[in-house]
Amino acid sequence: MAYKIVFLDIDGTLLNPEHEITPGTLGTITHLTKELGIPVVLATARPYHGAYFFRDQLGLDTPMICFNGALILNGDGSHKVSHQVDRDMVSKVAGASEAHDLNLALHDFEKSYAVRRDHWITLEEELTKTKAFIGSLEDIFEQWEQRGGHTANKLMAMGEPRNITRLEDHLKSDPAIDLTINISHPSYLEITHPSASKHLAIKQIHESLGIDREEVVAIGDSFNDLEMIKYAGLGVAMGNAHKDVQRVADRIAPANDEEGVMKTLNELFF
Repeated sequence: MAYKIVFLDIDGTLLNPEHEITPGTLGTITHLTKELGIPVVLATARPYHGAYFFRDQLGLDTPMICFNGALILNGDGSHKVSHQVDRDMVSKVAGASEAHDLNLALHDFEKSYAVRRDHWITLEEELTKTKAFIGSLEDIFEQWEQRGGHTANKLMAMGEPRNITRLEDHLKSDPAIDLTINISHPSYLEITHPSASKHLAIKQIHESLGIDREEVVAIGDSFNDLEMIKYAGLGVAMGNAHKDVQRVADRIAPANDEEGVMKTLNELFF
């Protein structure tokens, strides 16, 4: 099969454990895009403002999938798709997060917000190189009103893994909650609009480019990548991926501390 497009998760996949793109991976992706003309699309749970520098570092001019598919950007940075969580749902998730002793981060296409400052928010700021607005939910809603009346593209509950699991069970068992819910890390529960997912986002992009599903490569490591990996013509799970994610993959790459993306792309295209 001649593959024609590659979708890459960022954290745990493209990045090594030091949250960097290695020189070898950078060189391989540059060769792939500039010399062979194969589009590479980043598909991440991160907000745009926490991920664009990796896109710039790779020299990509392709679309970008953020917030697990809740925001799809065109190559020029304009919005192709923006799925936002209804404010009533935001309030329900905020209340449930508080009841399970979890902090809640809220992300829109420009900014990050949180209902309180703790080490989870500080860590998230360091990873995404952003500064969150800290305030009550009412303060955050007021900020949104002042900026056009939008709401969050993604909510992320953060805290102890046992509380994350309890919140996931609570939200998924509540018939009044209609959201896409994924654990992306033992301490992170990511929540988006029900129409948002990475696999639906990559479907929209490859079809718009006239590329068949069988010609798609998707590489990821976490539960929010699982459906994307299952959907792709060639689904690749990283060696550091959870066993349940590896189980649905067509191929297992070396881990992200072994330059698994670089090695897999070299084997597939060179």
